[in-house]
Amino acid sequence: MDLPSASLGIALLIQLVAVQMHLDINDFWTRDAFEAKMHQLMDRVAAGIDPDIPTLVAFPEDVGLLLVAQGMEAHLKEADSIDAALEAAIKAELLSSAKEQSLNELHWVPALLLQRSRIIAETYFEVFSGLAQKYGVYIVAGSLVLPPYALSDGQVQWQAGPLEDRVYNTSYFFG
Repeated sequence: MDLPSASLGIALLIQLVAVQMHLDINDFWTRDAFEAKMHQLMDRVAAGIDPDIPTLVAFPEDVGLLLVAQGMEAHLKEADSIDAALEAAIKAELLSSAKEQSLNELHWVPALLLQRSRIIAETYFEVFSGLAQKYGVYIVAGSLVLPPYALSDGQVQWQAGPLEDRVYNTSYFFG
């Protein structure tokens, strides 16, 4: 639809920031380590933006994927590849993952991610929501693999549990 030029008199100014980061497993062993890393990155973002202009910060793809490693340092610290880490994680969570795997007819990796989805979701949603609020920015948080959750008034209802027993590569918007 063509609009008359007189009606286009509003200009929108927004800052766009793409966060680059090296994924280091040490930043994912605990919620505190992950949160500290995200605050470190956001401090750098905040130092380079104008706080009076709306800002959209985009985190990299898969930034939440390694949250599956929370609390598993003793099992995973010797792994020298992603495949070895996944194998060690599945072995460490074998009984729980086997239950998810057989009940939901999933392969082992999705079963592990589904079994650990509560701890992953809690960290991801609380950390990125807190960052958006503290820094006064909008955040497209990097993706992670989670089951779907209900939305109510723009809020993810992760505490109520997933809507289905499947996982999807998903990214959320915070602001």
